[in-house]
Amino acid sequence: MNPADIEAALEQLESANPTGTRLRAKRMFGGVGIYAGKKFLAILWRGRIFLRLDASPGKGSRNFSTKMKSGRVFSTKKYWSLPDAILDDRPALAKLVERALGANMSLSCRQSR
Repeated sequence: MNPADIEAALEQLESANPTGTRLRAKRMFGGVGIYAGKKFLAILWRGRIFLRLDASPGKGSRNFSTKMKSGRVFSTKKYWSLPDAILDDRPALAKLVERALGANMSLSCRQSR
């Protein structure tokens, strides 16, 4: 993945981040993981941002899936692509980032019990 694309995705998400938590990127599995502090927030995969959300953010979104080297398809309904219309709408993107951070907070609370 191109470093300029990674930086652009980070800037876009940081500008819409209502918490102000600094985001960072880490290369992984052919894509990039985006973290807010210690929380895994998003996947940057083949030029698309997939946020960790409890449900689809709307029309034009799809859940994350990829074909592995083994031929098996890995798919999850925990990460959803951002529709292009939301990428151009900062208030809507901010609500989704906030939702994604909330989904991660509830996940960490459940895991710590």
